[in-house]
Amino acid sequence: MHQALRQSKRLRGIGLIAMVVLMASGCPSAYHEAFRLGEKSHVATPEYDLYFVEADDEGWFWDPAQADRAFGAITESIATSDTIVVTFVHGWHHSARCCDGNLEGFKEVLRQLHAELTKPMYDRARAAIHDGELAGPFRIIGVYVGWRGRSVPGMIDYATFWGRKSAAERVGQSDFQEFMVRLKNAYEHHSAMPAAAGPKLFGLITIGHSFGGQVVLRAVAPFLEHRLADLSPGAQGYLRNVPRAQLGEPLPQPLRGFGDLVVLINPATEAAAYQRLHALGRQLRYGVDQTPVMLTLSADNDVPRNRLFKIGRIVGEWFTVKPRKPDPRERGMERQALGFFAEQVTHRLEPANAARRLRVTTLQSDKEAGCVAHDQCEFEWYEWRDPAELSVEPDTLSADAFTEEAVARIAAHDFSSRTVLSDVVLRPEASAIANQALIVGSVADNVIDGHNGMFSGPLMRFLTKYIGLVEAKRFLSRLRTGGGQ
Repeated sequence: MHQALRQSKRLRGIGLIAMVVLMASGCPSAYHEAFRLGEKSHVATPEYDLYFVEADDEGWFWDPAQADRAFGAITESIATSDTIVVTFVHGWHHSARCCDGNLEGFKEVLRQLHAELTKPMYDRARAAIHDGELAGPFRIIGVYVGWRGRSVPGMIDYATFWGRKSAAERVGQSDFQEFMVRLKNAYEHHSAMPAAAGPKLFGLITIGHSFGGQVVLRAVAPFLEHRLADLSPGAQGYLRNVPRAQLGEPLPQPLRGFGDLVVLINPATEAAAYQRLHALGRQLRYGVDQTPVMLTLSADNDVPRNRLFKIGRIVGEWFTVKPRKPDPRERGMERQALGFFAEQVTHRLEPANAARRLRVTTLQSDKEAGCVAHDQCEFEWYEWRDPAELSVEPDTLSADAFTEEAVARIAAHDFSSRTVLSDVVLRPEASAIANQALIVGSVADNVIDGHNGMFSGPLMRFLTKYIGLVEAKRFLSRLRTGGGQ
């Protein structure tokens, strides 16, 4: 009888949770729409071109013509101009609607990246690669990937963890994955062309935030895992194994990633989803030409991922009657968000001056022509309280002068070693290896403040310089070898 009573209580508990989940899911069609159909799928500015690609809750593109238009613009651009493509996948609570905070922040990042990559040194480097002549203007193309990050209005949306996480998984393994593979194939085909054929330079960067980080990881991880396994047949990535030490000789060629660099910022995905990449990647020895292929950044004070994510995973296990793993390491991988599982953390990102503090500001940007509901867009931007203060430590590398010494330092630099840019320091932890291709960095709260504090001046100044210098190293390697990118 007692057993029947306990079973009855358990069933009532499951029923109560089911009701809460259903209520939290809201109306199945709320916010489930495309915001950028037709001409709204392209925004042109003097600094960049921005294209929108939107997926529904099953991961199907609302209008495949959006993807065709973006891909067509990219292939046309790389045939005529040196081009950097930056794809951004937004996170929880966001979408592709006009004036969305993630969208406006991404536009600001594209503007800053344009300012960095049009510095004289990059122009001279491109001219050297093109036999002394610049091949037209440098183009930046942004691709904003929209999905149903918000499914109910207001604060209730915080209760939609399970539904939005499942949707992000589907988006990452459906049409978006094919779109990313097409970009990767175009990048690799272009990179394989010999320098003598005179191809334009093509850089490919992918960024995902929050559940958008899960979308990106779900899309690219299988291909990177296969590539890592092929490079080292003796390596094993079985999840129950503790990763082995490095094996064999340095790779004869750099590990090719999914384009140039994948950046995951506060990714809302479990550490287990990354573990195979971590295990396989640590068993390789990388050569001096290796640049990072994936950079994961996790804010120390990201409460939703550090605490609520774990609670959500535990409740999900109970609700789905998932067997409990007896090993605490395995449970940690399943329950902790990527970036908080200590075994995987390789680096630390922090200010050179630890006393600096961030403050949030509200920036305004001009609305797009098709955005009739807004006079001006507003978005949050974090900045140090003393941005004009003199730098505590000079940059490790500089793109301000095209000198032989500067070129030699960039070409020889290990971008997984201690690197200072714009007063932000990326330093390796004791577990890091030389020329590391897969980096997971914990981030101080005065660089990224909380889960949604990714659009911060210190972080973006660091990232734009870091991306630009990684591109410069690749350009210089191409110039030195005379081969493909």
